[in-house]
Amino acid sequence: MKRSPVRIAALLVGLLGLVLWTGKYLRQRAQYGLNATLIIATQEHQTEVALRALRQGADPNARGSMAVSQKPDELLYNTKEDANLFPALMLAAANDDSRLLKALLDRGADVNAQTPEGWTALIYSAVSHQPQMTDILLKHGAFTEYHTQDGRSALDVATELHRKQTIALLEKAHKDYIDHQVVR
Repeated sequence: MKRSPVRIAALLVGLLGLVLWTGKYLRQRAQYGLNATLIIATQEHQTEVALRALRQGADPNARGSMAVSQKPDELLYNTKEDANLFPALMLAAANDDSRLLKALLDRGADVNAQTPEGWTALIYSAVSHQPQMTDILLKHGAFTEYHTQDGRSALDVATELHRKQTIALLEKAHKDYIDHQVVR
């Protein structure tokens, strides 16, 4: 099969990108550790790199900033426990990364971790209208009753934003929760 010069150039550019990102990954890992690599890879939608960091021992409950730094040397990960940073699970939910979300949950990420403002991965999934993320989180025990500091639950947010599929999932989960409470 003969490849066109354009196709070959595209493959080379893709390969170069992979090589450069692998180098960046190795530098981050050496400088900041696996947890920072997990956070940065999650922010940058680098699922394979984030999964590799998890397999190598990154903490599934690691926290980092929601913002992607434009400065290569700016540290977005705090090595101390910092509740003001976002759990990797929240970043994965906000980025619509179901493979990484499942991997984090399978490795023990706290499905109900909150920011100081009360935000959870479930609320982020409602904001970003990711019904698949919402479904995965609910199946892993995400609590529908958590509220942000301003009193909004994931269902409230989904309703405000007219997220019909997400609303249906959250209403069913809420009904199941209520029914379970009544049975007790």
